Amino acid sequence: MNTSLHYNAKLSVLDSGRRELASKTILGRDNLGGSAWDPQSHARKAVPIAFAEKLEELLSDPSVVRALR
Repeated sequence: MNTSLHYNAKLSVLDSGRRELASKTILGRDNLGGSAWDPQSHARKAVPIAFAEKLEELLSDPSVVRALR
């Protein structure tokens, strides 16, 4: 049994006037592998790691980094 992460996320950086300074959108489906013996345990480990990687992808975008400075 395999685990996958489906995501459609947008990060927007706004100024005090609610004007958008930068944005980054990610959309996809990642196969996180699986375990025939213990799929729940595999998912409990794999999903938080994959989620953190997606947050890192959003927050490390050069336009987002510039806007946050």
